[in-house]
Amino acid sequence: MKRAVLLGVSLFVILLLCVACVGTMVKNGEIRDTLGNVEQTKNGNWRVWFTHDTAAGYCTRDNKVGEYAKYLLENHDGEVILKYKSIVAGDPEYNFWQKSDCGSIAKGESSMEMFAIVEIVPVKSRLVVSPGE
Repeated sequence: MKRAVLLGVSLFVILLLCVACVGTMVKNGEIRDTLGNVEQTKNGNWRVWFTHDTAAGYCTRDNKVGEYAKYLLENHDGEVILKYKSIVAGDPEYNFWQKSDCGSIAKGESSMEMFAIVEIVPVKSRLVVSPGE
């Protein structure tokens, strides 16, 4: 009886931890910013970094998307809207040991969360006017 209760409590705690982790994942998000850096890693993934975002990095294994981001960095004067989501099992960017093949907090490569790129769209820059101008 004692063993069954202990097993039940253990399973409940594990289930609770799994639900808590899934609940904090980003289903979908968007960022509007200027591209700061686009790089291809040795494993073929592309990482995209933004000028004003110091909390996250964005990644794709899709070569077309990576080449397009590089093209925009080199040729587009405006901002981009990037749609993204959390990297999950089944995504090409997913790696069981590190969660992301694009860089990992566990490996010490980055202190940033890595997200999978869904789409990247060029847009015009917004004109920011300071008060009093």
